[in-house]
Amino acid sequence: MNTLSIFSRNIFLCSGLIILAVQTLLIYWLLFRQRHSQKRRKYTRKSNPARVKPYEIPSENPQYLNETVDMGYIAAKVLKLMESRRLYMNPKLKEEELIKAVGTNRNYLSVAINNCFMLSFPNLCNYFRVREACAVYLSNPRITTESWMKKSGFSSKSSMSTAFVSFTEYTPSKWKKDVQLRMKRKETVSVSDYVKELKIV
Repeated sequence: MNTLSIFSRNIFLCSGLIILAVQTLLIYWLLFRQRHSQKRRKYTRKSNPARVKPYEIPSENPQYLNETVDMGYIAAKVLKLMESRRLYMNPKLKEEELIKAVGTNRNYLSVAINNCFMLSFPNLCNYFRVREACAVYLSNPRITTESWMKKSGFSSKSSMSTAFVSFTEYTPSKWKKDVQLRMKRKETVSVSDYVKELKIV
């Protein structure tokens, strides 16, 4: 064999080895990507077991809040508990009681209430108390101030007055006068006329 044919054969062999190496690397790379993609899908399913839509309350799952930090879910749970159990009717309601009922911790609850309702925990309670006070008065306009306060979950007249101004822009006495005037005119009066519905933002 002459030198030229040996050189040609060596080039052919080197080319074959290079192609084989490139193919092997390509196969390993594809396998790595497939395995990585499977791990990501598995992690996503584990992180979102109920595949919850934003702010949708899934079926009760005690492990859900421990596995994820979904502030919209926590806020929705708070709203549901406040409306169904009327926790705000306790004038001495503590944040710890709501934390336990929701199944989260203080930091997550605080962030959820602040970010989703733009309120603090005390103001959130007072929001529901003001709504309750409006409903109580509209059902019984002859109620005494003391009874009205107690049946709305307020601990004092001053706290009731402050909360009313915050959420209706009226003091309790001015609010009653406005309602009485509208009733004399035979207008339909509802709680939502004075207190906006609480929504998750």
